[in-house]
Amino acid sequence: FSASLTALVLEPVDILGVSAEIWKNSIKKLSGTFTPSIVEGYQEVFAGRAADLVQRLKARTTEEPFDIMHDLAYTTLEAICQTAFGFPKISESIVTKEYYDAFHRCLELLIRRGLNPLLHLDFMYRLTPASKELQKCVGILHNVSNTVITKLIQERECAKQDNRNEIVPNRRRFKSFLDLMLEMQVSTPELSVEQIRSEVDTVLFGGHETVATTLFYALLMIGRDKNLQDKLYNEVRDVVGDGGRPVTGADLPHLRYCEATVLETLRLFPPFPAVLRMADKDLQLSSGKCVVPRGTVCAVSAMVMGRARRLWGPDAAEYRPERWLAPPHAQPAAFLAFSYGRRACIGKNYAMAILKTVLASCVRELEFTAEQAELQLKLDVVLRPASGHLLQVKTRNLK
Repeated sequence: FSASLTALVLEPVDILGVSAEIWKNSIKKLSGTFTPSIVEGYQEVFAGRAADLVQRLKARTTEEPFDIMHDLAYTTLEAICQTAFGFPKISESIVTKEYYDAFHRCLELLIRRGLNPLLHLDFMYRLTPASKELQKCVGILHNVSNTVITKLIQERECAKQDNRNEIVPNRRRFKSFLDLMLEMQVSTPELSVEQIRSEVDTVLFGGHETVATTLFYALLMIGRDKNLQDKLYNEVRDVVGDGGRPVTGADLPHLRYCEATVLETLRLFPPFPAVLRMADKDLQLSSGKCVVPRGTVCAVSAMVMGRARRLWGPDAAEYRPERWLAPPHAQPAAFLAFSYGRRACIGKNYAMAILKTVLASCVRELEFTAEQAELQLKLDVVLRPASGHLLQVKTRNLK
């Protein structure tokens, strides 16, 4: 995500990522911040936010079909705020209308700039009203992360002065992404607070929208196919049960059809339909008829790759989670929802855990109905629905 947009428009404002040079210096250490054991520590947060979402949706079961995206985005933003920053109540001050609106306005302004080549020039863009509005929105977003980083640093300093063994006692059971970054700073002094903020912002900004969008398309797809939804429900009932027990980390490996549903959703509806990469050397394509010169910025379409009949078979356009239940799948590079190679998304374990938790929690207690035939898509920063995307929710009659 940050690699794609930074190459195009983000270098002057630096809100969603850091430069390639910083990335090269820190990626090995950052890759250890989303290991399965660390992500498992976030499971209680994921399950709690999933339960909150279910209760909000239950309150809307009498409504006509509606756009569920705001509910999903609020849920994922809460979860990522808590796991990125580590304060149980931090979402009460972060997930405000001002913050949410500023985030989405930033994305709109960035897309508009990206589509106008004249505005790629910094000096030209700074003369526009959009630049001033963007800086204002960025200020709102940065103010939140700066405030939280400062607060956590102060806590850690107080703990050191008091000679306490626990850095932040009795606050939570897991280390947040921000905790891990601050610990990394101890062994890597050149890692500045500004760089830490950039990494936290990347997780926060890049994570919540992609997860919410994937959940939306997953619910839309199961909502238009009762048989598929019943298969998913039966698996969740067998693994987790009908009662109020939350989905645990131990449940996730057994939710195979749930995982297949998530992966099939990502194949057909990747949140970022394309990624941008710059060739760092002359690249001979396998066809032998074309050489990509060094320095060329290339767009690779995750959406086209995910629907290619040559890679996925004659039923490539069909939504069929079963294709993920038994090998062989298409070659790994054909699935680009998390990108591929050295700059692949380091948050895959995190994303899959929260996606499976929320999807399983929703299907266990709710039934979804959708008319996917009228679905039309539009390209924003992420792949968004333009029409035909309303869902109706009913409380499930548990037997």
